[in-house]
Amino acid sequence: MPQQARIKLVERGTKWPSGGSKPLAQLKVDDRWVIAIAGAPLSSGDDDGLGRWVGTGGTLPSGKHVELLRYEMGGPFYELHADLAADPRETLEEFLRVTDLDRDAVHWHHPQA
Repeated sequence: MPQQARIKLVERGTKWPSGGSKPLAQLKVDDRWVIAIAGAPLSSGDDDGLGRWVGTGGTLPSGKHVELLRYEMGGPFYELHADLAADPRETLEEFLRVTDLDRDAVHWHHPQA
């Protein structure tokens, strides 16, 4: 039986509630894990200066917006981004709880998380 999605997807191109995002953490996860928590295939694209990426975006049960991106030239880690107005600690803790991700999978996190 397929795993139920852990985040609610948002349509690609959806604007951040505050108008921008901030990096929240680097996660040691793979594409299969991200697909499972999103319940959908990964999107892909190119960002000027950063190159090709794969990832997905959505909302946590609280309504906080998050995005998971892995850049080809950024190595094996997925970057977790959150809305600029989101509390880093609350958002990361909710993300870890909702996805059942162990804190050991967090390679780096925002200083306030």
